[in-house]
Amino acid sequence: MIKPKFSIITPTYNRNILLKRAITSVLNQSFENFEHIIVNDASTNDLSEIIKSYHDDRIIYIQHEMNMGVSAAYNTGMKAAKGSFICFLDDDDEYFPLFLERINSFFESAEKKIGFVWTGIQYVKNTAQGEIVVHEKINPAWTTKEQAYIAATTIGNGHGLCIRSSCIEKIGLYDETFKVCVDTEFMFRLAKKFDFSVLSQVLVKIHQHDEGQLTDIKYYHDRAAMFKRILKRNKAFIEQYQGLYEIHTKHLTNLYEIISKESKKLKQKAYMLDPGEYELWDDFVDDSDQGDVFCYSWWLKSATDNDFNILAVKENGKIVAGLILPFYSTRNVNEPNLTRNIGVLYRNIKGLTNQKILSKKRNYLTALLEEISIDKFIQFCMHYTVKDWLPFRWKGFDQRTRYTYILNYEKTSLNEIWDNIHKKHKRQIKNALLNNIQIKESDEIDIVHHFSCLSFERQNLKFPYSLNYLRQLDKELRLRKKRKIFKAIDEKGRIHAVFYVLFNNSYAFALLSGGNPELRKIGGHTMVVWHAIKFFHDKVKIFNFGGSDIKNIERHLRRFGGKQQRYFHIFNPKRLKIDSKPNVEISTYSDEHISQLIHWINDLDTDIQAVFNSKSWHIGRFFVKLILRFMGKKTDYTAKDNIKNILDNISTWREQHAEIHKE
Repeated sequence: MIKPKFSIITPTYNRNILLKRAITSVLNQSFENFEHIIVNDASTNDLSEIIKSYHDDRIIYIQHEMNMGVSAAYNTGMKAAKGSFICFLDDDDEYFPLFLERINSFFESAEKKIGFVWTGIQYVKNTAQGEIVVHEKINPAWTTKEQAYIAATTIGNGHGLCIRSSCIEKIGLYDETFKVCVDTEFMFRLAKKFDFSVLSQVLVKIHQHDEGQLTDIKYYHDRAAMFKRILKRNKAFIEQYQGLYEIHTKHLTNLYEIISKESKKLKQKAYMLDPGEYELWDDFVDDSDQGDVFCYSWWLKSATDNDFNILAVKENGKIVAGLILPFYSTRNVNEPNLTRNIGVLYRNIKGLTNQKILSKKRNYLTALLEEISIDKFIQFCMHYTVKDWLPFRWKGFDQRTRYTYILNYEKTSLNEIWDNIHKKHKRQIKNALLNNIQIKESDEIDIVHHFSCLSFERQNLKFPYSLNYLRQLDKELRLRKKRKIFKAIDEKGRIHAVFYVLFNNSYAFALLSGGNPELRKIGGHTMVVWHAIKFFHDKVKIFNFGGSDIKNIERHLRRFGGKQQRYFHIFNPKRLKIDSKPNVEISTYSDEHISQLIHWINDLDTDIQAVFNSKSWHIGRFFVKLILRFMGKKTDYTAKDNIKNILDNISTWREQHAEIHKE
């Protein structure tokens, strides 16, 4: 078979009748050296018989086993294409008979540097009286680069677009993270890389109809989100040309206006974000009072091995509230290791009374909670700035009040912070200075793990987080410059203590610390914290110590003079039993007992997994009895379902108590 010069790609989904019209228009081309690639994106209707009915081997039919979206369908077509040039035809549109002939003539005489071309289009509408021409669009010749870029980035692939295959090899395929605006994103990449031209002839007919078309109003929310992402991705390029900037920002504004009008007709609604929207989510995190490092999509991806979802509410195309759901798809919502404050986030609301702000936030949270079942939750902690948990209560959740300490750098000078530090901490800092302790920065996550382990061993405990897990998290933080490692070191090169702090533009969060027990009296473990407090004073708004329910740790943190802030530990009382009395689980048993149990669980994970193996059921049941004794719980040890329910909560219970090892 002769190699086709043109490859025409048509993705389709459940449009049998419309597809016939598109195929017929291709087969009626006066230029006949082409292949027509039909990509069926898992339509519920069988298209194979329709394709066979044409008896034309220039039609290449590809079937997706599952619906993958329009971007993936186009990419499947481009991967299969053999032509030197690639054209695109939507399944509800059609070519005029001379389309390929005119395109071929253009490229025969065009310079090789011309990478792509498009044509004029005709919009038509089918009525009871027949087909009516609505209007025609033909790009005039441009005289400036700005005009050219405006023209190229405001067309879609339905505008008779034809591209050299070699161009696609250089810029790549469609970005499959885009639900809509896939061709706009693609055109920006093309226009920035290659020269282009336009044929001022109407050669494509676009049919306008209301039902099932990709430009239906229900897609405007997604379109606004994706278009904003495109503008962010191409910000530097767009801002070089005033006209280009104005036309695209105006388009985004128009989308928001449409959404605003439609939103007034609809009840507040939440939906799961698509991974392609995570860039927008991360921008939202930066703008939210609750947005610290733990809320970024890249942190969640690393902390959960990409096992998380984000539920969001939008207004005018912008995220206004969200709820992070770690492990939602595969297990139950629970805080990942070393991840704090991941509950609900709100966009900052200004210019309203406190009552109206509370009402808005409550409406957002109610909309979020309507989309999920309480049975999918175990526990998570909310940011200390969230003061209202009642929608959780009405949903059936319970809460335990916990505390952290913060330094508000916008309201407190360093001198005031120093004045508020406890005299014992001041003596330790001064003693460290007298012993010539210096604070240096480090990039070694291994020393953080090592000295954390030493601190645990001082109490005959086992550090609950693996070195590989810390390396996994630290890799993302280091890449994005979102963490600092400080170490207190003496003249002999001995490390006295380490302090690991996460931060973004708003918050610094004390995540991990550890020290050499033999050198503890010198005061390096206190001096390194004081150094971090000074370091972040002009870099963030808030320093968060993280808080603790453990008496000695709470006292150590409190003595740095931070303001006590309460936050809510939200939990499902059906899945997690927590006594209302503070510290009941810890005060009932000694730290030594709790530590021993955690050590057993860490070392016997294989036994947990083997509980439901018939050969080791008696071992697993005995093991659970020991755990339940320490946890103070009563259940029917002979009922397999009861034991399984307890096992589901063991890891949660372990993380809940692991904080006693912080220091």
